[in-house]
Amino acid sequence: RILSINWGPWEGAGMVGPDLQSEYERRGIGLIPLEGGVQALVRELGVRGAGPSQVMLMNADPEQLR
Repeated sequence: RILSINWGPWEGAGMVGPDLQSEYERRGIGLIPLEGGVQALVRELGVRGAGPSQVMLMNADPEQLR
């Protein structure tokens, strides 16, 4: 099973500080709530009781991977 997740900005995590959060709000871009996002991520990964798994997290510019 291969799963690719490319979610938008999370509220209260990562690069989203107060200024950026205000800008997202101004543009009507919703933020993923931290607790709900984590629960959704765990659910999507199927981590609970799914047996052995491998998770790879990547943060890179796809153009640089060529």
